[in-house]
Amino acid sequence: MACPEMPFERLTQVERDRLVAGAVRYCSTNVVGALCTDFRYIVYGFDKQKTHIKFNYFAYMFLLKYAYIIGKLNYFEWIKFLESVNDKEVAYDIAGCLDDSSQRTDLSRYRKLLLEDLGNHKCFYCGCELNNSCEVDLFIPWSFVKDDKAWNFVQACKNCNGSKKDKLAGPQYMGGIITRNKEILRMPLLVESFKADFDGYRDERLPEMYKSAAFNGFEVGWEPKV
Repeated sequence: MACPEMPFERLTQVERDRLVAGAVRYCSTNVVGALCTDFRYIVYGFDKQKTHIKFNYFAYMFLLKYAYIIGKLNYFEWIKFLESVNDKEVAYDIAGCLDDSSQRTDLSRYRKLLLEDLGNHKCFYCGCELNNSCEVDLFIPWSFVKDDKAWNFVQACKNCNGSKKDKLAGPQYMGGIITRNKEILRMPLLVESFKADFDGYRDERLPEMYKSAAFNGFEVGWEPKV
């Protein structure tokens, strides 16, 4: 294993696609299919041709509710396994390598979406004018979702973005971001540009994730300083 020398992010797109395609082929039979059988198709079912998984509603809600805890347990087990199959000089930074695997993407396209395409020139939280100093904030914190999706981003001033950090904004802001997402979905060009971001999105998803993050210990009720 050459994790410190060649992390996945440094591979060319062709190399990434080849590795991912190989992993998908292997996992569809030896992981997804095997687990599905072990669970007797109670937890989820899947379409091998489309590589889609359809979770039982109650299993999905359980995973959503305990996502943060499950994620930590998963990291812990991965670290133990990787340490057991690698030399010490490679294994010492396994945790760092796992963190690198979920690094943030380039946020400039989301900043352009909010500031230019949607014309949102006021901070989503405090309402101050942004001018050219727009920052982007994940409404549901990155440390919980570990993913960048357009439906979870809002424009923010530097003060609000820096103050909110990993907190959950007050529930009074929920309606605003859901309404904003409806606006995006009414614009065909934006839907096409962010098709992957909105795949599977529904209005209920944000409130569900908000409740799950709160259940997992994320501070609720942040508001801008007056």
